[in-house]
Amino acid sequence: MTIVKFAPFLSTAEASFWTKLAKMKLDEFKLSEEPIEIIGSYTVLANNSKTVGQPPPPARLRVDTDSFVHHGSDSSATAVRNEAVQCPGKILLLNTAESFKRLDKRMLLDEAGRRILQCCTTADGQKCDDLSPLTQFLCVSFLDLKKHTAVYWFAFPALAPKSALRYYKDDEHGVVGAQPLEQCIGASACFKFSQAVSLMRHGQDHFRCPAYFITIYLPLQRNSANISNDQALEQIRCVPLSKYDELSTIEKESAVFCFVDPCLLPENPGWPMRNLAAYLGMKLKLKSAKMIAYRPGALRRIQPEHVEFSSARNQSLDSSDITSDEGFVAIAGSHGDRSLFMSISLDVNWKDYHVVGWETNTRNKMGPRSMNLKTVMDESIIAQQSVDLNLKLMRWRLLPDLNIELLSNTKCLLLGAGTLGCTVSRTLMAWGVRNITFLDNGRVSYSNPVRQSLFEIKDCGSNGAGGAFKAIAAADALKRIFPGVTSKGIVATIPMPGHAIGNTEESVVKNDWKIIDGLIKEHDVIFLLTDTRESRWLPTIIASSYDKTLLNAALGLDSWLVMRHGCWPDDQQTQTRLGCYFCNDVVAPENSMRERTLDQQCTVTRPGLAHIAASMAVELMVGILHHDQKHRASANPKDSANSSLGLLPHQIRGFLSAYSMMTPKTPSFDCCTACSENVVSEYRRDGFKFVRRVCGDTSYLEEISGLKKLREQTDNLEVDWDLDDEDDKEINDIGSNSD
Repeated sequence: MTIVKFAPFLSTAEASFWTKLAKMKLDEFKLSEEPIEIIGSYTVLANNSKTVGQPPPPARLRVDTDSFVHHGSDSSATAVRNEAVQCPGKILLLNTAESFKRLDKRMLLDEAGRRILQCCTTADGQKCDDLSPLTQFLCVSFLDLKKHTAVYWFAFPALAPKSALRYYKDDEHGVVGAQPLEQCIGASACFKFSQAVSLMRHGQDHFRCPAYFITIYLPLQRNSANISNDQALEQIRCVPLSKYDELSTIEKESAVFCFVDPCLLPENPGWPMRNLAAYLGMKLKLKSAKMIAYRPGALRRIQPEHVEFSSARNQSLDSSDITSDEGFVAIAGSHGDRSLFMSISLDVNWKDYHVVGWETNTRNKMGPRSMNLKTVMDESIIAQQSVDLNLKLMRWRLLPDLNIELLSNTKCLLLGAGTLGCTVSRTLMAWGVRNITFLDNGRVSYSNPVRQSLFEIKDCGSNGAGGAFKAIAAADALKRIFPGVTSKGIVATIPMPGHAIGNTEESVVKNDWKIIDGLIKEHDVIFLLTDTRESRWLPTIIASSYDKTLLNAALGLDSWLVMRHGCWPDDQQTQTRLGCYFCNDVVAPENSMRERTLDQQCTVTRPGLAHIAASMAVELMVGILHHDQKHRASANPKDSANSSLGLLPHQIRGFLSAYSMMTPKTPSFDCCTACSENVVSEYRRDGFKFVRRVCGDTSYLEEISGLKKLREQTDNLEVDWDLDDEDDKEINDIGSNSD
C-alpha cells in the first residue's frame, strides 16, 4: 500500500500581528512570559486563472492584528471572515534571545500533543464536543523592540504513529491513493455535496465551516445509475464531526470523514488530516476510513443579510428552504471543485506515536524564522514605538504607575522659545508629551544655534534678511525630530508693566493679549521661560485666573530657579497657598531693560545651566501630573507618598558655583502684585483695560494690590523704646567708649 504524505503548514504572520504584539508587550505583558492565547485561521484559496500551469501555493495558517480576540481585538472582525477555519493558538513571548534559545521546544510540543491525546482518548461512550485541540498551533517568539525585529518559530502539533499511514485499495473504485472527488462521484453529486456543506454552515456559529465534518449517504458506487439517481442525491447530508455519536448505525456505515484542506497539491492531503486520522483511529477505533480533503473552488464568505434562511437556526433545516436563493447557489456551487477522495488504512499501533509539527525555516531546515519589521512597517509607526520605548520600559519594573497616556494628552504652552524653551520642549518630548505650543516674538540670531538646540545656522537669515521667528522655527524643528508631535509657533509680544502702550500700538497689543489669554486658557501646563522679570507678570495673573498649572524657570550667571506657582485651594484644602514668582517683592515690576548695557540686556549665564533648570522644570511637571491633587499638591516632604515620583517642592534653587541645591517653600503674599485676590479680581473684571493701565503706570498696580498701603503703614509705624536704667547706662557706656 502507498504511504500517505502530508503537506505541512506554512505560517504567515502579518506585519500588523507583530506591531500589535510589540505594543501589547510594552503596555500589557511587560516581563511576563506566560502563554498568550491567540486565534489563527486557514482557508482554501480560490481558483486563479493566472496561476494555471504554476505550482500551487503552500497551505498557510495566518495570524494578524485580529488574532488577539482574548486581548481586546474586535471579535466581530474574525466572525465576519467565516470562510476561514479558526484555530486556537498560544504564543510564548520571551524576554531575551538567550531564553528563546534555551527553551525546551520538544517539551512544549509534547505538552500540545498531550492535549490532542486527551481529545482522542476520552472514555468510550463519552462525548467530545470540543475538537479544537486537533487544530491548535504554537508560536515561540522574541521581539527586539530596539531593532524592530521578530524571531519566531511556529509549530502545528500532530500525532504521528511510528508506522506510517497508508492508502488501501477501495473495492468500489479499484484505485489506490488520492483521487479527484468529481471523478469518484460525478459532477452532479459533487454539486449536491457542496450544497450540503453550505447547509451545514448555516447551523454553525457565524456560518463558519467546521474544520472536520462527516458526509453521509454520499453515492460512492461506480454504478452511474446510482449517481444520477435524484432521490439518492437528495439524501446527502453533512454534520460536524462532533455529532458522530448522534448518527444511526446505517449513517455511520455510510459516513465519509471530511476536513477543510488548505493544501492544493493534486496528490497529497494537507496537515489537518493527521489529527483527523488520529481521532478516528484512537477515539472511534476505526481500522479504515473514507476521507475527503474538502477543496471547493472557493470557500466563500456567507453574509447573513444576503442569504435567506430560517430564523430557527437550531431547528432542522431542509435544503428546499434555502437552495432556491441565488446567493446560496453562488456559495454552494462547486466552481471547479478540487476536493480529493481517499481510502485510508488506520490499522496501526496508535499507542506508539510521536508528536511532530515544528515548522522549517526559509532554508528548509528545522529552525526559527525572523522578520525585519522596518521593511514592512510605516516609518511613523516605527518612530512612535521607538520614542515611547523608554517610557514604557519604566512601567515594567520601576514606575508601574506611570501614566503615559496622560502625558501624551497634556497640552503644554511654552512662553519663550530661547535657550530654556528649546531645552524644555526636547525634555517634554522625551517624556511623551505630544502637544507643545511656543509663544515668542524674537527672531533667531547668529548667537543662538550653539546654545538653543532647535535652531540651525540656516534659521539666522542671510543677505541682510532677518532670522526666522523663534516660535515658528522651534515648532517646525520639533516636527522634523518627531513627526508625531503636534507643535505650533505663535508670534506675539507679552504686554509688560512699565512698557507703556502708545495709541498707535494699542490694537496690536490688545490682539497679542487676546492670543495669550486664549492660549493659557486652552493649555493644561504653562512654562514661563522668558528673559525679563516683567514679562512673567501677565502670564502669572492669567494662569491664576484660569487655575492653571504654571511652572517658572529663571537663570542667573551660575544660579537657577524652578518653582511652581501656588493656586487657590479648593473647599477641602487647609494648607497655606504657595507663593508665586512675585510674592517676595515689595515693589511692582518695572521696565528692567531701560538704561541697560549689552551684558545686562542679554541672559548671560553659564551654558550648562539652562539644561539643568529646564530638566528640573519638566520633571516637576511630570510629578505634579501624577499626584492625586495635581497642582494643589502640598510641598511638605511627608506628603510625598501621594506621588509615585516623590517629593513635589515649591521651589528648587541651584547654585552651580557650589554644586548645590535647596528646596525652600514660601507662602503666598496677600499684597502680591501678580497672584493676590485683588489683582486677579481686577483682571477678571476689566481685562485689557486693566493691563493697559498697569503697563503705563505701575503705581496703579501697587495701589490695587495693597502694596502701597502696606508701605505707608510701615513708614508711619512708631516704635516705642522701653528702656530701663541699666539699658541707659549701657548706651552711655557705648557712647563714652567710642572716643
